[in-house]
Amino acid sequence: MLAVVGWGGFIAAFGLTRQLWLGMLCLAPAGASDTVSMVFRSTMLQAATPDEMRGRLQGVFIVVVAGGPRLGDFLAGSVADLTSPTVAVTGGGLSP
Repeated sequence: MLAVVGWGGFIAAFGLTRQLWLGMLCLAPAGASDTVSMVFRSTMLQAATPDEMRGRLQGVFIVVVAGGPRLGDFLAGSVADLTSPTVAVTGGGLSP
């Protein structure tokens, strides 16, 4: 949970920055937090899934991991078009 909250906080901070160097300082820990979260998700999937179900759940996991961000991209682009990129990025970082 800390990794997910950290990612959201750093993305929200990135959305509020106006200087490149400060934005890069926000994106680096956001990426690290996302990596930690990804490792935990994958580990839980592998450890908690029975052998006979692992392939099926891995397939669902891939669809979610590949499709979820594309839906988020569409939503962020729509919000940015209706409001501003700052609102879209900051809101995306703060949304649950």
